[in-house]
Amino acid sequence: MASQPRNGSAPLQVLLIDFDLFSTIGGGQSFYRKIIERCPGIEFTYFSTGADLMRADLPANARPLRLAEPRGVGRYRRRLDTRDMVTWLQIRAYAIAATVEGQHYDCVEIPAYVPIGALLAETFPLFGVTAERWVVALLGWLSVGMANGYDAKALAPVISDVATLEHDMLAMADVTYAISDLYADHEPGGRRSIVIDMHDTTTLGPLPAPRSAVKARPDIWFVGRLDRNKGPDLFVDLMADIPPALYGSCLVAGPDMVKESGESWSRTLTAQAAGKGLQLSYAGTMTDAELQERVFDGINVVVVPSRTDTFNYVALEAVERGNPLVVSRRAGVHEFLSTHHPDLPVIALDPEDLGPAAQALTSFLEHFQSRHSAYRAARAAMDWRAPRSDFMLTVYRAAPVPSSRRRRGSAAFLRKPRSRASHVVHSLRHAARRAPGWLARRWRKMRSRS
Repeated sequence: MASQPRNGSAPLQVLLIDFDLFSTIGGGQSFYRKIIERCPGIEFTYFSTGADLMRADLPANARPLRLAEPRGVGRYRRRLDTRDMVTWLQIRAYAIAATVEGQHYDCVEIPAYVPIGALLAETFPLFGVTAERWVVALLGWLSVGMANGYDAKALAPVISDVATLEHDMLAMADVTYAISDLYADHEPGGRRSIVIDMHDTTTLGPLPAPRSAVKARPDIWFVGRLDRNKGPDLFVDLMADIPPALYGSCLVAGPDMVKESGESWSRTLTAQAAGKGLQLSYAGTMTDAELQERVFDGINVVVVPSRTDTFNYVALEAVERGNPLVVSRRAGVHEFLSTHHPDLPVIALDPEDLGPAAQALTSFLEHFQSRHSAYRAARAAMDWRAPRSDFMLTVYRAAPVPSSRRRRGSAAFLRKPRSRASHVVHSLRHAARRAPGWLARRWRKMRSRS
């Protein structure tokens, strides 16, 4: 970890505000794993709650740090739920700043799904943390995912607060970047975000042979979190319009969670399918080996029906293995494939109108042998540019928005949260107003007791 400004020969030091990147399932974490592996000339520091610290297979430029959560704070955090998200983020901002106390970074990068940027900008000076540049990665806004979720109505006040934090984070960023043109927002002042060429994150090798003989009736799979934003309910609606005689099984695989009501996402989904007369099987969370064996066999059809999705590596995995693909127009990977590889005959899906996709999939399955062969021939002919090493330097060395530093330090961090457990944050704020140095010393003392 760098503690002084970098000299000309030292590797660029980047602080990523995310956790356990090599042990967590998620699109953002998958992307960060790829940029760390493909940017060996950059040192990436990030945080861990323990999982990555136990791994012996991390790249040499990956530096996980154990989060410095001192004794006493944990009991407040354990009382928080989704409705206390703002308070949770504020407590986490203090813990992150304490963990990297006294350090200097060339860049601090924050993914949009962790809207903590403005809070960190207020907290870092209290612990002597400095950075040359603040970068926001547009990898999916948390408020959008929450608004598309099953509990959106109950969480409306929280979504509003999160959207405010996102707005403040975007305003204080020096640089923003996206991983698809579809979600390349404009920075304050009208300048468009940098768009990463996703060829740099993935190597597409020769088309592998199918794992078995091509079946007359393939299975149809949804793979991903059962979060409503990913569209598993749209998968059910789509499959309800496909004649069952045209496919083998209808299956869902991915992490499950529990809604505010206490009902799991998987139970909601299977109940929806039963109500439509659809036989749906939930396969749970599968390992990479299981996914390769059961899903990505070069034969089964993979459906990606996301309501919003900045990219989607599941779709790219299907393409790599030669599995036919149905993909949402609201997923960044659809824009990527249609722009750079238009000859690959993927089926486009509109989350607002599933009818055309249902018709196209039905036609594909009615002529599966010939259409499958044509799809795999197009995949074999794809011309995939080789990834460039250290491609993220384009982002980390980009010219900053001139007014971002004036906006940094906004009043967002001092706004009173709506949380039911905000007293711990108010006590931390009071300490910060008294003396920043005193707060850092007090945090170190609390940490040493834990």
